[in-house]
Amino acid sequence: HRGNLLRTPDGKLAIIDFGMMADVSEEERFGLIGLVIGLQNKDLPLVTEYLLKLGFLDDTTQLDLIVPRLRAAVKNSTGGTGKASDVNFSKLQAELD
Repeated sequence: HRGNLLRTPDGKLAIIDFGMMADVSEEERFGLIGLVIGLQNKDLPLVTEYLLKLGFLDDTTQLDLIVPRLRAAVKNSTGGTGKASDVNFSKLQAELD
C-alpha cells in the first residue's frame, strides 16, 4: 500500500516494506495467471488444470468430485453471485477445508 512507498530526495521510488515476498519461477507465474483467468471466467475445469500444474492437487482421479465442490464453494463464498469480485477468501477457505 502507499504507506510503504516513499519518494527519495533525488526523486526515486523507495519501497520500505516488502512484507511476505517470495521468488516465483516463470512456470509458477504462468500457472498462477492461468488459475486467475480460470477463476475470472468461472472455468472450473481450467482452475483444476492449473491447481494440478501448480501441485495443489495430486492427480486427476477425483476431478469429478472436485469440480462440483469448487463450483459450490465459489458460489457460497460470493454470497451466491458467483462473481470473482465478490469472493470472500475467508469464506472460500472455510468452504474448502
